[in-house]
Amino acid sequence: MDKSLVKIESDEFQDTILRAINHHKGPYFIEVLGINYWMFEDCFNPAYAKASLLLMQNQGVKKGDTVLVQFSGPGLDARLAYENGAFKVVSVEKFEIPYLCAKYNTLVSGLNHKIDNRIGDLFDPIDKNEKFDLILANPPFRKMIPKGKVESAIRDNNYNTLKRFWSQVSSHLKSNGRVRAVFADVGDMKLFEELAKKNGFRSKIIATSKYASSVRIKVFEFKIEFKKK
Repeated sequence: MDKSLVKIESDEFQDTILRAINHHKGPYFIEVLGINYWMFEDCFNPAYAKASLLLMQNQGVKKGDTVLVQFSGPGLDARLAYENGAFKVVSVEKFEIPYLCAKYNTLVSGLNHKIDNRIGDLFDPIDKNEKFDLILANPPFRKMIPKGKVESAIRDNNYNTLKRFWSQVSSHLKSNGRVRAVFADVGDMKLFEELAKKNGFRSKIIATSKYASSVRIKVFEFKIEFKKK
């Protein structure tokens, strides 16, 4: 594959999302996968991102699961996990505006007894004893310094966030728990898989898709193979 074409399509993959988000001023209403949802200005909109949609279509929620959604943004993925049969959902978002968007939608839907939206960085808002059947993750793909909060959804400086996620996630899984995560090769897919393996996980591919001719997107399921010492 021509490397210049890969770079062009990778940049386009990212830039189309940012342009679409910046187009909106003020709150607006969307319908995604049968769910009606309010979006706030300056929130990452998962409806514009093929990777986000692929994970939402392949969450793998089992009836009665307790689910943790990391990198949840405005919380649509958490809402979908509940609609897919989860008993309880906790969503985590680092930035205030997307967190408030998630909280607002939970409250107006009357689901605050089932969806617990929290603000904080990765596992900081999660009690050390909290464990889940399923953890969903849509981490930023590109090894770049984000310029602003919206870009933090798709850019990760030196993959520091990704490294911390994989080093901590097993502490919050039940004994037969699983992680479902999406990644695209606009970023370092090899590193993504290696970090999971290094931290004791085995993986299988659940779903694949493409953006344009060269950008591959994969949804993985990970289970703990061994506990790190």
